[in-house]
Amino acid sequence: MQIYHVLYNIFMLIIYITIVALIVGYFISRVKNRFPTWAYILTAFTGSLVGAFLAFGDSFIFLKYKFLTLETSLVSFSVLATITLLFFDKNKTKLAIITILIILGSILGVFYVDSSPSEYNGLFREELNRAGMERGGQPVEGFTAFMYLDSFPGILEEDFDGVESYEGIYKIDEGELSYTRLQDHPVTSAEDVISNEGYSTLLNNISKRLNIEVKSESDIAVLLEKIREADTNQSSYITDGFSVWHPDGWYAYENGSSVFFTHDENLTVPPNTDGFALGSYFQVSVETLDNESGETMTEGQYFAQNLWVEGSEFLVSKNKAIINGLNLTRVVTAAAGAGGEVLHYVFYDEPTRIITLSQYPYDENSPDSEEFEEVVKKFQPNFIGDAPDRSAIVPHDTGVNGRVLLGPTCPVQRTPPDPNCADRGFETTIQVRHPDPTRSSLVTSVESEEEGSYSIALPPGEYRLQALGGNPFPNCDGKDIVVERRIMLEVDLYCDTGIR
Repeated sequence: MQIYHVLYNIFMLIIYITIVALIVGYFISRVKNRFPTWAYILTAFTGSLVGAFLAFGDSFIFLKYKFLTLETSLVSFSVLATITLLFFDKNKTKLAIITILIILGSILGVFYVDSSPSEYNGLFREELNRAGMERGGQPVEGFTAFMYLDSFPGILEEDFDGVESYEGIYKIDEGELSYTRLQDHPVTSAEDVISNEGYSTLLNNISKRLNIEVKSESDIAVLLEKIREADTNQSSYITDGFSVWHPDGWYAYENGSSVFFTHDENLTVPPNTDGFALGSYFQVSVETLDNESGETMTEGQYFAQNLWVEGSEFLVSKNKAIINGLNLTRVVTAAAGAGGEVLHYVFYDEPTRIITLSQYPYDENSPDSEEFEEVVKKFQPNFIGDAPDRSAIVPHDTGVNGRVLLGPTCPVQRTPPDPNCADRGFETTIQVRHPDPTRSSLVTSVESEEEGSYSIALPPGEYRLQALGGNPFPNCDGKDIVVERRIMLEVDLYCDTGIR
């Protein structure tokens, strides 16, 4: 039924175009009959077709001028094209019609070149949207300038000067960014959402400020990475048992099997100090699950030991969570011996240890608690080895290595293969990103050696490898990989030189 509906709509559109052409062509031919009536009707028909084509897609003239519809566009271009015949000599019919066709074709081309985002503008919008969703969530209508400013420290207010929205434009006024509405029709909830044309302007503004000429996908990647360089710096803290990344302003102090993070840069931690005595803090502790009798404690027994069970006066809530591929238990408890609540994330690494991340005082609206939630997202355990007693901690030796190869290096491949025409190593940047489109931020990047070899240590998980090429060559491929525990994957990446 759907195909019949489409065919019916096309048939009715052709009928409408024909009727408009007949009416417009006939009446304008009566004004000054320099050409045969059929010439006026043919010209009117051609103008109607151009108007119909312009009415489809995301043409910016239809976003700017709401009075333009399919009907008004057909009539307007039909009249404009036919009136042009009034200014031509009757003996130059072919010249007149060809001229009109060229003019209408040029108008159509200009409108669609300007209104359709370029390949790189589309990529820029897609990647910026993905990163924006990762940082600030999915907006209902789309992203506004102020949403991006909240999410990206590397984007400045000046970058939005002249950026178009669906119903207005952003301007820098007396050094501050403001939004001006340009439409008279009723206000919609998407009035200040950046339009396709607006992303093109934004890309142009940012590329000029960063002095990056965008000619390839790799240039977009470099530009986005420059934006991310202004993000809040995070420092890594790595132990034999785990690694975490913490924001600036938190300082680490080891205390037995735990590590405390506080805002005090010069804190002296007495041995066996309880975390509650430190005030605002978060803590990561690693505990073995073997009791004095040599039996292994279960996760339930661990919770019971801490009175984090149903019916306990200390338990506020407890539920499961999957974060960064890890199965965690999220527990909120009353602070024993102190006021307020404590947030815990518990990772049960059966059968020998349990890792607990805790934050006090917990308040879901406080900056400290929000930063702790981000810390948990970056937490990675260093997994226990394969020895029979599983007592030794294996170094962080999971990840991927291989070579970046450049080829072909000769215009003609020979049989048998010529050793001088073999693929050679390529020195470039390899980026590691999340394959999930909602998590587009760069995980890490490395430079391959002169012979093309590279090695990247990564926690277990899914990733996207991308070697950066040139414009237009070499054109480098990317690969999706799955990193498993205690395994170094062997993955070669290939870059096409374009030589044939």
